[in-house]
Amino acid sequence: MNRTVGLGALCFWRVQPDGGRAAVRLGDVPPVLLSETYHDLRVIAGGF
Repeated sequence: MNRTVGLGALCFWRVQPDGGRAAVRLGDVPPVLLSETYHDLRVIAGGF
């Protein structure tokens, strides 16, 4: 069954030594990682 859905967010997290996590600022994400992730999300969403 096809459903109309939307992707709401793209977040990057850094795993902490205690097992927790901390948000990573967009400016701290390596450009190639951001580019690849954005491309993957577009493919998932069907927005080639």
